[in-house]
Formats: sequence, C-alpha cells, structure tokens
Amino acid sequence: MDKEASRTRRDTVGQYLRDEILSGALAPGTPVKDAELARDLNLSITPVREAIVQLISEGLIEALPNKRRRVTVVSDRNAVELLEVLGIVMTAVLERAAARLTADQIRALGQAVERQRSMLDAGDLPGSREAGLDLLDTLVLAAGHDELRSLSEHVVHRAMARLHLHPYPELYGTWTTGWEETVGFLAAGDADAAVQRLNRLFWVMTAHLRDER
Repeated sequence: MDKEASRTRRDTVGQYLRDEILSGALAPGTPVKDAELARDLNLSITPVREAIVQLISEGLIEALPNKRRRVTVVSDRNAVELLEVLGIVMTAVLERAAARLTADQIRALGQAVERQRSMLDAGDLPGSREAGLDLLDTLVLAAGHDELRSLSEHVVHRAMARLHLHPYPELYGTWTTGWEETVGFLAAGDADAAVQRLNRLFWVMTAHLRDER
C-alpha cells in the first residue's frame, strides 16, 4: 500500500511538472530544485526526486554538473536533429502500419489530427502533445511490431516533448496540413502516397528550420 501511494504521489508530481513545463509556466532554463518543490507541494522529497528522474528520461528536464537540474533548453540545432529522428521513426511506423490500418483506426487518426489542430490553434501545447501521442498509439498498434513499438514510444515521446519546448508557431499549419493529407491518402487506400506525404512533411519542416538557423 505504501509503495502504491508513493507511486501515485510520484506520478502526480510528474504530471504537474510536465504540464507546467509544456504550458510554458516553467520556461526552458528554469532551475528545478527538489527541496523547494517538495515544500511548495507539501510533500516529502522522495516522490519529487522520483518525478524529476522520470522527466529527465522524457527529456523535459536536464541534469547539470553539481547535481543541478533545469527545464531543458532546446536550441535550433537540437530542434532540427529532433525533427530528423522523429521523421525517420514515424515514417517507419507508418510504412509498416499503412496497409494494416482498419477503417476505425483511420477515423481515429483523423480525429487525433483534428484535435491537434484545435489545440495548436488555441496555444494548448500539452493538449497538442497528447493528441500527437494518440496518433502515434494508433499507428503503433496497427504496425504490430513490438521492437518498433518500443523504439517509437521512447524516441517519439521524448522528441515531441522536447520540440514543444522550442515551438515554431509558423509551422503549426504545415504540420497539421501534412498529417491531414497523409490521413486522406490512407482513407483513399493509397498507402504509398501516405508514406511519401509524411516523409515530405518532415523534409519540409527540417529544411525550414535549417534555413532559419
């Protein structure tokens, strides 16, 4: 029972920090001090430290020398590299999943993309990330590949979280339109065109960021 309660407190703190970081309330570079957090949240320090370790693994908090922690700072170069990796993995997942997707799963993808567009239009980055992860979950389920699932969940979750720390509002429309067209090809039964469209989406976005550097 004590272990379960401790896990619940850790998860609660983790979600609190995740929301604060993704919403911008805790900006990149903000120091993260476990003792202060424990005091402010009226908790023991153990679940706070455990939550911080979890967010380090997610890429939202980074460890610095002398046991310091801060909200991750993502540079333009980091963003390009994250998009490159995200594109490779998500295109691979789609390539395997495309021909296996059911009509219900394709509808779920469309709903996730529509929800993500609404969240981005509203500036709700935590909500946008959740919609993006729903998109990933549907594709991974259809792909039916355990190792690809493990890789994609680690890489995509981390990359999407870190990219939300360095948002590019001018690319929101590019992102959602690319996904809408990808899902449109899937709905039309053209798996190859869907994969090509998604691949082009990531190429366009990384090219834009390189030009901005």
